[in-house]
Amino acid sequence: MSISKYGIIIHAGTSESWTTNYAHQQTIEDILNRIVEKAKSQLAAGARAVDVVQDAVAAMEACEFFNAGKGAALNEDKEHELEAAIVDGASRKNGAVACVRAAKHPIHAARAVLDGARQIFLVGPAADHFASQTGLEMVPNAYFTTETRKSHWETRSAKCSPISQDLETVGAVAPDVHGGLAAAGSTGGMTGAGIFADEEVALVCSGVGEDIQSFSVAAKVAALKQTIPLDHATRQVILRKVERTPTACAIIAIDSSGQISVQSSGRAFLVASCTSSSSAAASVIGTTLPLFSQHTFYRDPLLTVGFTRYPTTPGQVVAALSEVDLFSMSGERFLKAMSTLRGLSSLVNAGLKTHRSALSYDGGRVVSLVPLHVLSKEWSPIAHEDLEYHETFPGYLTSKNGPKIPDSSLNEIQSRIDRISGIKEPFDYRFDGMPSDQNIFARIVRGDLPQWRVWEDNSHIAFLTPYGNTPGYTVLVPRRHLGSDILGLEEQEYSGITKAAFTVAQHLKNPFDVEHCGMFFEGYEIDYAHIKLIPVHQDYSNGKVSVPILGPAIFHENYEGYLTTQFGPLASDLDALSLNAANFRELLAKQGQIVAPKT
Repeated sequence: MSISKYGIIIHAGTSESWTTNYAHQQTIEDILNRIVEKAKSQLAAGARAVDVVQDAVAAMEACEFFNAGKGAALNEDKEHELEAAIVDGASRKNGAVACVRAAKHPIHAARAVLDGARQIFLVGPAADHFASQTGLEMVPNAYFTTETRKSHWETRSAKCSPISQDLETVGAVAPDVHGGLAAAGSTGGMTGAGIFADEEVALVCSGVGEDIQSFSVAAKVAALKQTIPLDHATRQVILRKVERTPTACAIIAIDSSGQISVQSSGRAFLVASCTSSSSAAASVIGTTLPLFSQHTFYRDPLLTVGFTRYPTTPGQVVAALSEVDLFSMSGERFLKAMSTLRGLSSLVNAGLKTHRSALSYDGGRVVSLVPLHVLSKEWSPIAHEDLEYHETFPGYLTSKNGPKIPDSSLNEIQSRIDRISGIKEPFDYRFDGMPSDQNIFARIVRGDLPQWRVWEDNSHIAFLTPYGNTPGYTVLVPRRHLGSDILGLEEQEYSGITKAAFTVAQHLKNPFDVEHCGMFFEGYEIDYAHIKLIPVHQDYSNGKVSVPILGPAIFHENYEGYLTTQFGPLASDLDALSLNAANFRELLAKQGQIVAPKT
């Protein structure tokens, strides 16, 4: 991604467990949007980048939602010790303060150091004294305290897990119309090796400051950027850093050519930008690095596969796609990727001693293989009674049923899809099985039951389920009664139904004007092969895509009768994931190739 002439990127911290309600998320996004809109106006008027990043960080210090200035985290003594740093890339000058207790805006104190101190780094009382001597506003230490931070401190002091993890730092980077670059950061934790700016690049890090400093993250990115593109450099440095210390680390960066990079290993990263060629855009992004190298056991040009650090059940595997999403691939590449996932499911079952695995996919760049634990080899129904329904994408997809959809709504949706798929009545009610088969899907194929069919070919049919949890929720089944373990089907049967799924997914996107389609392989409600296909209805009500960032899904030791694309809490033992991945790599090496089921 690149910008032209001038612009700004800010962040308000990363976290592994940060969670909030959607209304509060939107409030935070609105605050960040206002900050970058003001910054854009300043830059357009000719302001220098170093002044603009200082003002942007000061605005975030004044907001109690962030871990900087007012609202910063409390230390063990229930007091605030704040830090900030600023770098002017054009002059190569920098200033930093640490253990500040009274300067209302630590970033202003850091700027005063940059402009007028003999030293470049002042600590503790010396920093506060210098800030006071230069005329900066001073406040009692209690000014920085909020009820939320007090609650977190008390919970931690009681040796309980906090409700949500503190966000780590705020920061800003910007290029100006004069060709200058600058970076600024502020925190209630540690700053230092997490900020850099010169004539070529400006970047700010967020995360666990001690680990970022010990790995010299910012300096490594700046050095690596000399030989590879900026986005590759930030990604590689974070991946190398988390191999040593797997704590959250995030980076915003921009170089002199206008190339932007936003990378994060944390669960949530609050970011906003505004440029000479684009309007303000704030969002809470999920991790851009779904897999760490040490957790990976398979890689090819289409997929990188390994154990997720956010499992909803033991041994959950994720496949990170090299392309935007599964259903945007060519048909040939889609079938290749699906064939690989089938083979890897066999490896997962063998390695984890499970009988079968499910697949969940929300239309993004990550597919999950979910081992179904404590299930006997023989099929028996397992269903979940809770119902869900969402008109727009709530941040995840689920295989749970929804309430009964009115026939009139189903008729309208069927008509919209039929115009795209080209299906016409009379439908083909041929069933390639026994007429006495009373399975509900067999009866639908034969036309024995009312249905809202939206597509068919010689071997498969697709229909709207009247109990879908979002508009257009579609079920795809073969005309022949096959077992419900999709990933365990024979190769020809599996290839046929996944090819049909690819076709139906394209038909579901156009009628709803959606970009993505989700998919589930599960099969424990009805013992008949079926794939669930779900249009992903993004919320554009505010004129932009808005996706809720939710807290972790519940972790279950055993299969609970439904799937979700929402990820679980951070794994308690990341070293165990590394060991499991090493074992799987060894299994693959012994096989010499992926061995698919029933081969």
